[in-house]
Amino acid sequence: MIEFTLKPAGLIDLDSTLNCGQTFRWRKEGDWWKGVVRDTVLFLKEDSDGIIVRSSSKSLLGKDIYEEIGNYLGLGDNLEEIHSIILERLKCFDQRVRIVSEKALKEAEGLRILRQDPFEMVVEYILSTRNSIPMIRWMSDKLSELFPENRIDLCQESYYTFPSLEQAKGISAEALTELKIGFRVPWLMKLFSDIETEGYFSRLSSLAAED
Repeated sequence: MIEFTLKPAGLIDLDSTLNCGQTFRWRKEGDWWKGVVRDTVLFLKEDSDGIIVRSSSKSLLGKDIYEEIGNYLGLGDNLEEIHSIILERLKCFDQRVRIVSEKALKEAEGLRILRQDPFEMVVEYILSTRNSIPMIRWMSDKLSELFPENRIDLCQESYYTFPSLEQAKGISAEALTELKIGFRVPWLMKLFSDIETEGYFSRLSSLAAED
């Protein structure tokens, strides 16, 4: 395990960011957030000096963790500027909408948009259809546990990294059905069979927004 302190230049609220429903493999134990980001186990804790980071690996999403952790947490976004733009655009709405929206913005003041692994994110998006956050988390964890070779033992606990596309292609519909994935099984099977490599998602992310 490696440990270092990340000192964000801007505001971040880990509770809001990791528990708002944009990611599903994090849980809070005491002051620590513990999660699996694709093939890396991470422990995060806010303190007066910044964010204490403990990691099972020196890499995160295929890049150096010291550089990528800030990108993953969305620390490159200028929240003050984003909030100012939102508040300005709210002026054209009626008072009731402005009051509710401004309250929501205040409560989510330190919420960051994570830069997640695209393959894992698409799979969990499918799992989220007509589903609750606890069940999405359970399904994602159980899907990962289908591959014992992906287990990482850390601090007397076992974690399972998310399967690769190559591994996912070997999952049977019966195995997915046993995970209570239900009507989503055909969608996942089609995703796994139709996508040749995970490079497909990298090409998508490089497209301009208008494309």
